[in-house]
Amino acid sequence: MKIVTWNVNGIRSLKKSIECVLKELSADVACFQETKVSRGQIPETTALVDGYTSYFSYPRKQSGYSGVATYCKDKFVPEDAEEGLCSSIVAENYSSFTNVLSFSEVFLDTDLKFDPEGRIVVTYHLIKYEEEIQRLAIINIYCPRVDPEKPERFLYKMQFCLILEAKLRELCGTGCSVVILGDFNIAYSVIDHCDPGDETEFNSSKFRQWLNALLSSEIAFCDGNMHFHSMLVLHYLVILKLLTLSGISLAEKNAFTNLHCILNVL
Repeated sequence: MKIVTWNVNGIRSLKKSIECVLKELSADVACFQETKVSRGQIPETTALVDGYTSYFSYPRKQSGYSGVATYCKDKFVPEDAEEGLCSSIVAENYSSFTNVLSFSEVFLDTDLKFDPEGRIVVTYHLIKYEEEIQRLAIINIYCPRVDPEKPERFLYKMQFCLILEAKLRELCGTGCSVVILGDFNIAYSVIDHCDPGDETEFNSSKFRQWLNALLSSEIAFCDGNMHFHSMLVLHYLVILKLLTLSGISLAEKNAFTNLHCILNVL
């Protein structure tokens, strides 16, 4: 199974049709972030592509903002799919979380009604591995960005990360293999950032520490992007290919290191 992730920064602004893009990517499952389209705005030719089944999540309150979409080839059509994150699973799993983000600090209101803003789609696939059928969850996410001028967005991102972690732990607890990929809006290490500044300050980020703790936790996730493409030049060649498809020059795009593919696969 070939899985591709790409922040398209507006699915309607692509220089080619989504059908052509999918053909060039040659992916069995294609995960797009920041689609910036509402249910009423999406063209039929984008929603319905021959040979694929598509799954969209839209922001409920703000049009032209956020949004993710997953396209699955017919031979890999999922057995089930869902969108969003449920805050109720946090209370059930918080004791096993990483110690970076405090449950009581993040969830002051235990009755929080969390709005995921169209930031996540999960597809569940049955995959044959070593003569056994196993369940695989592919989680397509567009993680919130922290706006320095909006402190409430810092809290929102902390909530998002904790609920996401709860979802991962819930799935792994059932024996389901997991691939989580998309735009985390977290540059994992200094080498991943175009202008990291002071290294000590860079590493003090709560979200960077959270991602590092998740990757080193007992649920045994790894960053597939760096695992399979440890040579930095290979990583950037992949990014450059995506920029070419979208018609963006390298000079116009200098912050391209927030994309990750995190794996917990048997």
